[in-house]
Amino acid sequence: MDEYNTIAIYEGMTIEEAKLTYAERKDLPASAFCGPDRTYPAYDAAHVRNAFARLARFGGKISPAIRKRIYRCLVKRAKKFGVEHDPKTYKWGKSISETFEDEEKVDEMIDWLFREKGITKEVEEAFWIQKAIKHRGALRKQLGLKEDEEIPVSILNSIVKTETGKTVSFRGKTIEVTTQLKRRAILALRLRKMPKRTK
Repeated sequence: MDEYNTIAIYEGMTIEEAKLTYAERKDLPASAFCGPDRTYPAYDAAHVRNAFARLARFGGKISPAIRKRIYRCLVKRAKKFGVEHDPKTYKWGKSISETFEDEEKVDEMIDWLFREKGITKEVEEAFWIQKAIKHRGALRKQLGLKEDEEIPVSILNSIVKTETGKTVSFRGKTIEVTTQLKRRAILALRLRKMPKRTK
């Protein structure tokens, strides 16, 4: 459903959170919202404050025209309900991965888009390889390794085999296996199997 997707993208939620949120909002009148598809509810002071906070955090991935419309609407509602806000807070231009403090939500969102839109595995894999290259060294950092240290295949396999949410032990540390960590481990194993480029 397009509404779930819009709520998830515009307000920084997972698809599951967006579904629950939409269910709670569907009976409210259209005038209760400042954004499209029942995004950015602003029908009282508390919701206006929350909407400002979400826009400051996630506005960077909304198109400038829609973002401006949402912001103007919130400013009007803020006056109506006596809510103060600092216009300097609203500086955008970051990428999605920088805007989301929790990259797990980005991963879940992209997974949903691939699944729902029927994008091929090859395209998905190419996307994640590109992302891994952009975040070179992130896996070593998560594992507490130095930049020049080799990542043992044993820990990569252990991460891949461990259920998300459970933990693995590595060099005396307990590490939680997240979707992001598992994805990085899978990519690291795949990249090891790729032939080295000759000059």
